[in-house]
Amino acid sequence: MREDRQGVVTYDLTAGSDGSVVGCRASGPPGSADLERATCDAILARARFNLATDEAGRAVVGEVSGNMRWTLPD
Repeated sequence: MREDRQGVVTYDLTAGSDGSVVGCRASGPPGSADLERATCDAILARARFNLATDEAGRAVVGEVSGNMRWTLPD
C-alpha cells in the first residue's frame, strides 16, 4: 500500500456455503485502488462466517456489507 493513504472503503462480501469468503468487492475514494485491494486482502485472509442455512437446514451462500477505515498513525 502506498504511504500517506487513508480513507473509508466500502466492501461487499460473498460468504460461501462453507462459511469462507469467496468474493470481495470494494470501493473507496477516487484514486484508492491500493486501499480497496488492501481491504479485500485483509478480509479474505481473516474473515470466517457461521454457516447460513435455508428453511430446510441446507447451507447457503450469503452476502455481507461493511466499511473499513484506514488511518495513519499520529
